[in-house]
Amino acid sequence: MIAFSVRSISTIIVGLLLMFMSEEVLPLMVRVVGAAFFFPALVSMISVYRNRQNSSPVQNVLVTIVDIGSIAFGLWLLIAPETFLSWVLRMLSIVLFAISSYQLFVLFTSRKFFPLSWKTVTVPLLLALLAIVVFANPFETAYISSIVLGVGIFLAGLSDFIISFRVYRAAPTANTELPISR
Repeated sequence: MIAFSVRSISTIIVGLLLMFMSEEVLPLMVRVVGAAFFFPALVSMISVYRNRQNSSPVQNVLVTIVDIGSIAFGLWLLIAPETFLSWVLRMLSIVLFAISSYQLFVLFTSRKFFPLSWKTVTVPLLLALLAIVVFANPFETAYISSIVLGVGIFLAGLSDFIISFRVYRAAPTANTELPISR
């Protein structure tokens, strides 16, 4: 029960951040991705330089080329994050679609514990539709679609919490294998 609570609460927090602080959060997210490219490539390049006698020259050249590309891409993301905001929004919409698909899967596989009605599947279906719309058309600016996506992610976290709690409460015993247990 704690695992789905943490997952749901963290999803709700990401949704709230996107809704209320999208101008600050989106560039920060892109910069974090840039740092994830830059720093490991820099460490790898230093490691290749320090151990160049113990490995083949071809391997050193190939790793160095990949590292230079990763460093350049990471610097680009760190310096100019606005150019990649639409891609970040598309990736978040893919995540939202995956969450809503997972929720539908949990609902349909948990039918034996409680009756499944159209009201139960409405929110996950609407979230999947929202994810498709944001992916296909990030609207006029990235910030407007990030607010819409933030609302969707917030609703996904809230819906995930409610669905998981309902399935957990409806299960006959704690030993029953639920589709949400990981």
